[in-house]
Amino acid sequence: MQEHKTDDLTVTVDQKPQCVVEMEIKATPKLAEEEYQRAIKHIRKEVSLPGFRKGKAPEKVILTKYEKQVEGEFRNLFLNRATKEAMRLAALIPWNREESINADIVQAKREEGGHFKLKFESFPEIPLVDPKAIQIEQPEVKEVTDEAVEKHIDSLRYHHAEWEEVEGREIQEGDFVIAEMSIIPSDGGEPSPGRESNFHMDKEHLETWMYDYLLGKKTGEKGTVTPPPPEKPEDDPLSRPLRSFEVTVKKIQLPKLEEMDEEFFKKFGAESEENFKEKIKEYLVGREKEMAKNKIHRAIQLEILKHYPFELPKSLFDQEKERSLRQILEDLKQAHYSDNEIKGMNEQVEMSARARTDTSLRSHFLLMKLAETLNLNITKEEIFQELIRESIEAGGTIQPDLMQQVEKYEPLIREKLMLNKAMEHIAEQNSAE
Repeated sequence: MQEHKTDDLTVTVDQKPQCVVEMEIKATPKLAEEEYQRAIKHIRKEVSLPGFRKGKAPEKVILTKYEKQVEGEFRNLFLNRATKEAMRLAALIPWNREESINADIVQAKREEGGHFKLKFESFPEIPLVDPKAIQIEQPEVKEVTDEAVEKHIDSLRYHHAEWEEVEGREIQEGDFVIAEMSIIPSDGGEPSPGRESNFHMDKEHLETWMYDYLLGKKTGEKGTVTPPPPEKPEDDPLSRPLRSFEVTVKKIQLPKLEEMDEEFFKKFGAESEENFKEKIKEYLVGREKEMAKNKIHRAIQLEILKHYPFELPKSLFDQEKERSLRQILEDLKQAHYSDNEIKGMNEQVEMSARARTDTSLRSHFLLMKLAETLNLNITKEEIFQELIRESIEAGGTIQPDLMQQVEKYEPLIREKLMLNKAMEHIAEQNSAE
């Protein structure tokens, strides 16, 4: 409980979980009289009485004719003024200004003053992150070796290769296999529709459980394989049920690779083999740095959440949780989990949605406050470059919606860049020590 006082107001504040505030306000007769006089003026301006110009009727006449209307206007004015001054005195801001505050007028009398009770959601009290206090382990940036460059070149050559089908033998190391896979639900339901997938029989490219299953199989062979449980983030309570796959080998293929000549290099904007390998290495180095940066940002996010707890408005949390819940359920359906499987995961799905919502909202508030405190600016050029980067799809084509509706997406891009800059600032402080 906190109490705030002025000559005319006494405000008692009881802050509940989820930013719910219960406030009790007591106002003096002096404040009541001021608002009563304002109520009379308001009614006087609205009515016309015989023998008096509009707005000029005496107080006694107004009260004789319109006492009930004056009383109603007085109660509204008194409540509004007491509420505004109490909010200012207690330094509280309602979270959702569009929704009315739950207010109870216990007393509103001209001679005795006012007594009001309010209940509302307040804006969260966001702590300020001290970047120097955030300690994280710096991930190692993996060195890009000549061998890694060669493997990436091989993958590019495979992508542009012509394929020859192999018949009459078993799958061997180095083969490329096309297999149709159907998911067998853990509840014993019907398998999902089959989908073709490509596999390179190389232990560095293929998970061990699938490699071991396919090795030695022939075209047309069908069987069932069960992978090990998938890994999940430590902060995500969603554990998916273990399912098996029905796998049918459709084709065994070997690639006919293009020659590493000038025409091949030109496809990638390179002038020579040396220049081509330089570009590949530059790309791989950039990718490794980006992966390390993402790990750092994730570690920062988890660390600030651990050290800077604060309450979130219930209405905001519930709204965002519903969005997260819908996304999780959509992802599960896209992964061909059956309705019964999803139903069996209800509790975990709910926990996961709550955890994701808490993480995203609180880290967003903390990082945005830090960014604003540091006066981190985002230029138009940075926004434009990020729009271009996000508009390029995997195949290299441009998403026209992003570039044609810059004004629509600019606030979201600006906010994203501010969050990234705040994390970069924390990372720089951390690495400087």
